[in-house]
Amino acid sequence: MLYLSSIPQTALKELEFPKNIKKVLIFVEEPFVIQQVDLLKDISRKVPNTLFHIKASSVSIELEEVLSENFSKLAAHISECTSSELTAYLQREKIGTHLLLIGPKEVVNDWEKTGTKVGFPVDAIHKFVLENNFKQVFCAKCYHKHKQRLNECNHCPNCLTQLSISDHFSKQHSAYLGYINLEE
Repeated sequence: MLYLSSIPQTALKELEFPKNIKKVLIFVEEPFVIQQVDLLKDISRKVPNTLFHIKASSVSIELEEVLSENFSKLAAHISECTSSELTAYLQREKIGTHLLLIGPKEVVNDWEKTGTKVGFPVDAIHKFVLENNFKQVFCAKCYHKHKQRLNECNHCPNCLTQLSISDHFSKQHSAYLGYINLEE
């Protein structure tokens, strides 16, 4: 597993797939697509049959522009990337397909577990973990999900409640739990 904050960005560019590869499925979170579009275009040039599975709760205008300007509409599937959805998606893939997983550690590990559970061999799964300064937080008061910069004041932007961010990552909500801080 490679951490993108601790290796040069060229590591993804230099990623070599086997010559007989038929297809690459790239599982990635929305912010990385927007930030690293040139890098992803390079990868898709190496393997002509490259499809993107982008984790996003909805399609932002920025993501829509990046995809329409750089990739075929058929090349990208946008969803919440739930485990059951990924299992059904990956079960339809043929032998010889490789997975390129790009995202935060928890997300990449979940995607990898799903891939191995479905039957993808370990050597067909390539992982790149992004270390970022943000956590997806689920507010226990108003049930709003938002990105929270680490080491910042922990207030929900929706209800303005001060939150205490847990280390527990909820698979159900795909976020860290933000409990109401009673020490206000």
